[in-house]
Amino acid sequence: MIPAEALALKIYSKYNQKCAIDFLDYVIERFSFRIHTVQTDNEHEFQAQFYWRCEDLGIRHIYINKVISHLNGKVERSHLIDQ
Repeated sequence: MIPAEALALKIYSKYNQKCAIDFLDYVIERFSFRIHTVQTDNEHEFQAQFYWRCEDLGIRHIYINKVISHLNGKVERSHLIDQ
């Protein structure tokens, strides 16, 4: 079982950069360890504003390669469970 302090889940009514940044800040506040890298898909909510927020926090932001779909498998499975 995963300890509660290692989980972060928040539900938003919109997909946008403001919500993505808010969630990033929530995760940073919730976890007791430093986050070095965030990997996301290429959707609009993870574009310029999100990228620069990561830069400001000293976090590397990388995108999942669209060609290698298996990298996104755990995320997609999590979405099914969350629903």
